[in-house]
Amino acid sequence: MYFIENIDFWHENVLSHITRVEEKSILSLVEYIKSNIDALNLEIKGNIFFRIFEIAEAKNYKILGIEVLIPVDKTFENTCHYVYKPIFKIENSVFSKFNGKPEEIVEAGRKFENYAIKQNKSILTDVYYVIKNIFDDGSCILDMYIGSDRNDL
Repeated sequence: MYFIENIDFWHENVLSHITRVEEKSILSLVEYIKSNIDALNLEIKGNIFFRIFEIAEAKNYKILGIEVLIPVDKTFENTCHYVYKPIFKIENSVFSKFNGKPEEIVEAGRKFENYAIKQNKSILTDVYYVIKNIFDDGSCILDMYIGSDRNDL
């Protein structure tokens, strides 16, 4: 795993949707969103990304509480299912890449966060996972960002 510091990440016109999903099914959820976003008269304009805000352990799997963020082509009205964010921005983030199976994402995020802490970063955000590529074998490539305070000494 390699790391790059002081990266800015941002998008305009972002749809935010909060849900829960089995860890192994997160990529299927993304594919479903890609296939059905046109039902909202919207077009995806960038890579879908997400953050994990909750992990519920079950006997043989994990259920993740996630916020899925989708850059879209225009503004839209909020509903009880999704919310419009005019801009999404993480400044001064630490960046890394992930290449593996969905069941490995949580652990990769933990290692990534631990790296930032060991570098004496004052972490301000959750880890945000940007979906770069999904492969037929169920694996994926993700960019990972975590925001930190610009005033770190």
